[in-house]
Amino acid sequence: MTRIALVTGGARRIGRAICLQLAARGYGLLIHYRTSRQDAEQTRSDCLSAGAALAETVCGDLSDAGFRAGLIPQATKQMGRIDLLVNSASLFEYDDVSSFTPERFAAHLQSNYLAPVELTLALHHQTLDAAAQAQGVTLVSGDMSPTDFDQAHGIAALGPWKNGHRLAARRQLPHPA
Repeated sequence: MTRIALVTGGARRIGRAICLQLAARGYGLLIHYRTSRQDAEQTRSDCLSAGAALAETVCGDLSDAGFRAGLIPQATKQMGRIDLLVNSASLFEYDDVSSFTPERFAAHLQSNYLAPVELTLALHHQTLDAAAQAQGVTLVSGDMSPTDFDQAHGIAALGPWKNGHRLAARRQLPHPA
């Protein structure tokens, strides 16, 4: 059975590299993007060439609560199952004292902090409901090597959400002896 990975922010940069590594391992991929449709389609094509059993794309804004709430069910319906969640998407719009607004700050918080937590919990609850095994990897920093996928027994995270991510990981993931 083909394992299926949902990679948020999978069209470009680190997310793209993660998709290609997973494709080389034979994963099926659902590549999420917000505005990078052409990049997402190129990543999809490259993943299929690299060995992905299947690859699809999904567009949406992770700062939108409605999209976040529906992404895991939509992904499962589209792909049949989700075995691996890689939260690689991030919003990084430059601002400074003169351009800062509460709305921009809220969008960053929702996309970069709330979305990974909500998606991880949604997959966790769905996995419990389906009585299936799943792995979750939340990538908040870019310091994860490609070999970490094979040993993903927890969630790599930095910042104030670290303990919350680890708690979700402990409850969701099987751990080695």
